[in-house]
Amino acid sequence: MGFQPCYQIEGRAFAQHVLSTQTDPKIGIVYQNDDFGRDVLKGFKDGLGAKTSAIVAELSYETADPTIDSQVVRCKSAGANVFMSMTTPKFAAQGIKKIAELGWQPAHYIGNNASSAGSTLKAAGFDVSKGIISSAYLKDPVDAAWDSDPAIQKWRA
Repeated sequence: MGFQPCYQIEGRAFAQHVLSTQTDPKIGIVYQNDDFGRDVLKGFKDGLGAKTSAIVAELSYETADPTIDSQVVRCKSAGANVFMSMTTPKFAAQGIKKIAELGWQPAHYIGNNASSAGSTLKAAGFDVSKGIISSAYLKDPVDAAWDSDPAIQKWRA
């Protein structure tokens, strides 16, 4: 039986992490303009509580959009030092690449649905994916870090 925490819980967890680890956070958010993205965003704002004023950019995208490059640039231009990517793997990879291209170094968060080493990090480039914070809660079977894990070995057999 599968288990996936609701997106609002994930958003709250991200907010708690930002507030506990980032000094004077200025947060840029890119989220998918549908139930998924809006749910993560709601949880994130709920988790920030009275500190929602730390959000300096809140930008959506549509799944039919070719890229989120302009949203990433706008977050950087707004002075964000925290980048929240509430996106699917394709757009998360684009965000990672664009941040690297800009030479921008925010604290970078991606959601569990985009935290796959194969679908997102490899597509973006492992070299520019270092230091990203995710809410992954499962072992990624394509991540070489799990190669010697008995459960992953059994699953692959």
